[in-house]
Amino acid sequence: MEKAIVNSIESCDHDEDLKVKECVKQLDASKQEVEPMKVEELLVATPKGAHTLSVEEEKNPELKELPSHLKYVFLSKDASKPAIISSTMTPLEEEKLMRVLRGNEGALGWKISDLKGISPAYCMHKIHMEVEYKPVVQPQSRLNPTMKEVVKKEVLKLLDAGMIYPISNSSLVSLVHVVPKKGAMAVVANEKNELIPTRTVTGWRMCIDYWRFNTSIRKDHLMFMDQMIKRLAGQAIYYFLDRYSGYNQIAVAPEDQ
Repeated sequence: MEKAIVNSIESCDHDEDLKVKECVKQLDASKQEVEPMKVEELLVATPKGAHTLSVEEEKNPELKELPSHLKYVFLSKDASKPAIISSTMTPLEEEKLMRVLRGNEGALGWKISDLKGISPAYCMHKIHMEVEYKPVVQPQSRLNPTMKEVVKKEVLKLLDAGMIYPISNSSLVSLVHVVPKKGAMAVVANEKNELIPTRTVTGWRMCIDYWRFNTSIRKDHLMFMDQMIKRLAGQAIYYFLDRYSGYNQIAVAPEDQ
């Protein structure tokens, strides 16, 4: 598998060559089984107007309203690659920052296809299960038409990027949820005509509930918040990497998928 990934099949000896060719043959066969015709089998019919992200939507991402101390800048002339910087920077500081951002544009992502990820030949994520774990197939709860559209759009986007693929059966199934994206606070009247502060809903986000699954996994060591703050202390400039650019960077090992 590793030799196939790093394109070094030619350097295999005879025994390895036979094994690698067999693996590649199996991979090619599995690709033929997961053509787009499987998508409709995964998702029930959605309301009229269902569509995937258009070229225009991908090119011009939605820009949210920013607080006064932040502002948008664009790394491209057609306003397709926005970045958020401090509005208190001097023109010279902003020019230097833009030079750095444009020079490292390949490390940033605005859509899924921009996320190149880490080579599987270098690193793959292993999932270590507890010895006596029991696989759980959770039934999917019904979704209303709006949420169903959100799920379909997200699934098609991930399928198109090659980050997920359909399978006919699985011993482990986790629930799909749709949660609201919350915006700024607003004062609205309730049923008793009382003014109460409420956080507005700006959209919907699809997520997967891995709670049951995580209870069966051996825990990894994670850095605690106080350790992270100590490392950041004393620095003059901070860069917040959006979580969008942090997902799907390390591939899961094939045997653990």
